Amino acid sequence: WLLFAGLGYYLFANIHKPIEVEPATSQDLKTGNLLFKTKDFSIPVLKQENQLGIILIALLNVLIIIFLITDITFIITNEEVRGSVFSNQVHSGINALIASIVIAIIILLYVFRGNLNFYKENKTVKYLAFTWIILNAILVLSIAVKNSQYIYYFGLTYKRIGVLIYLILTLTGLITTLIKINKTKNIWYLFRSNTKAAFVVLVIAAMVNWDYHITNYNFNYAKSMDINYLIDLSDNNTFLLKKNSESKTLNTDIQKRIQIKYENYCMELYNNDWQELKHDNFKLNLK
Repeated sequence: WLLFAGLGYYLFANIHKPIEVEPATSQDLKTGNLLFKTKDFSIPVLKQENQLGIILIALLNVLIIIFLITDITFIITNEEVRGSVFSNQVHSGINALIASIVIAIIILLYVFRGNLNFYKENKTVKYLAFTWIILNAILVLSIAVKNSQYIYYFGLTYKRIGVLIYLILTLTGLITTLIKINKTKNIWYLFRSNTKAAFVVLVIAAMVNWDYHITNYNFNYAKSMDINYLIDLSDNNTFLLKKNSESKTLNTDIQKRIQIKYENYCMELYNNDWQELKHDNFKLNLK
């Protein structure tokens, strides 16, 4: 307990007064978020870069439009509700999104890395970049719809929640990329803003009792669910499982497994020392 308390104090002290890591800290402090025109500003070179950027980003837009047409067609016309179908579609959509994001971000960072941002004839390549960002946002929405259908029919799982969190972070990355291009920001801006966004999302996600909410949703709203998956989750959903086993019709084997999990968890709570007390200890005492 003393070791754990000491470690916690050390971590909180570091948050209050962070340890500076040189030279990374000094480099970060002296580097701003804006891009500036450099001395080697050459119109002929920029004209070539502009043409190259137009061709590359236009081809990316064509590819993503073709994918979106087939993807939206699936959502509208698909009538076969099978878990494997939704799983394959969600995973293929995520893979396509990852490939599209990685390839296009590399291209955009290369195209808008310097003086092209200050080239007067760059409006076409900028509009194409904005179009790509909007198309990817539509792709994110498409995957979110399929994932929501997946959750509606087959319930919540950690992987399906992870997909939603990934889509939120992806959408954030698209927005920051749009701002970077529109406001002539540098790559440091992308690293800083997206790191902060990821940190905030992960901290908020860590505050949620997902086991409880997954179990509650699947029992009350999902069209079908894997009860064995719920039983194999942590003890955070034990009391809720026990409550639902008493109010809903479940087969004998499932009820037996839930009862065993409930009894083992109650025994663990009874044997907790005062340092290990949790909210469920008080709930158990009220029963």
